Amino acid sequence: MPLVYGCISAYNEEWNISKAVGSLRGKVDRIVLVDGAYEGFEMRHPRGLACSRDCTVQCAVESGADFIILPGRYKWCDEIQKRNAYLIAQPGDYYFVLDSDEEYLGPPVSVDLLSEGRVWDVPFKRTDMDEYIPLFRIFRHEHGLCYRETHHAVWVGNELLNKQKHELLVGGLVLHHIGSHGSEYLEARGRYHHVLKEKESEARGRFGL
Repeated sequence: MPLVYGCISAYNEEWNISKAVGSLRGKVDRIVLVDGAYEGFEMRHPRGLACSRDCTVQCAVESGADFIILPGRYKWCDEIQKRNAYLIAQPGDYYFVLDSDEEYLGPPVSVDLLSEGRVWDVPFKRTDMDEYIPLFRIFRHEHGLCYRETHHAVWVGNELLNKQKHELLVGGLVLHHIGSHGSEYLEARGRYHHVLKEKESEARGRFGL
């Protein structure tokens, strides 16, 4: 039976991580937290590690995280490498991505519903700002799946995920705030596709795809 993995990337988020993990508990099959600094953050923990300096990991475990992935002695190269670390599922399983300062407010993410291939309008709450985040949120694991060029874009081989067959990308294309209106959703959706188009064009030019 395919599983749904709830995936969170965090660094020094002890004030938020319990809410984020807790909002996924009972709504996905597995919760994966990837912790640690990457380029642009502090290099070392006082004990020589690049993991969070606060109680992020402890809070995540106490709140129900099933897997904790740490960077080891040195920080992640970048956020792309860090996000790729939580792609640990098997082909056919699904990922549901949540940021560490967000709470998922929707119903359980069911494989039966995901397999129907419908687009979800996924409600969430973000603690630090009121904006739309152009991230892939619910998608299926396939061989060759990875974040590339930016942590906003997921690729399968040489194609952006949204160019793949529909059942790979079944989540809300833009995950937006509870209470947002139709016009706001359409604006966010347009911005989302604009971002993807720019990133795809840039990547294809760089790699000659």
